[in-house]
Amino acid sequence: MVTDAKSQANQKMLEKYAGAWNSHDLDAIMSAMTDDCVFVTNSGGDGFGVQVTGQNDVRAGFAGFFQAYPDVQFNDALICVSGDDGILEATQSRTESDGSKTIHRGCDVLKFRDGKIAVKSYYIKT
Repeated sequence: MVTDAKSQANQKMLEKYAGAWNSHDLDAIMSAMTDDCVFVTNSGGDGFGVQVTGQNDVRAGFAGFFQAYPDVQFNDALICVSGDDGILEATQSRTESDGSKTIHRGCDVLKFRDGKIAVKSYYIKT
């Protein structure tokens, strides 16, 4: 349980953010992120992921993800926040383009700035 005010505020915001992913609410997702936000993908980039920067490009990436996986859901979320650092772990389920169902555990490692997400790095077990 978080006890300091910054951690509590970031925890509450992250809980709403997680809910926005399940409702595919891009406006709510992006309103939780800084204007110069950075999203680091789970693959590519010579093993370090691909870095996507800024509201427009990050939003476009997330929109493409929802288009590719219109039934994606994130369940069993575990959220841990300490100051401006956070972790959001959840089980992702979705239907692939070939009709097969996939379920795997993933984790966002987050950096907050001024009550918003500045950096979101995604890791996944496959």
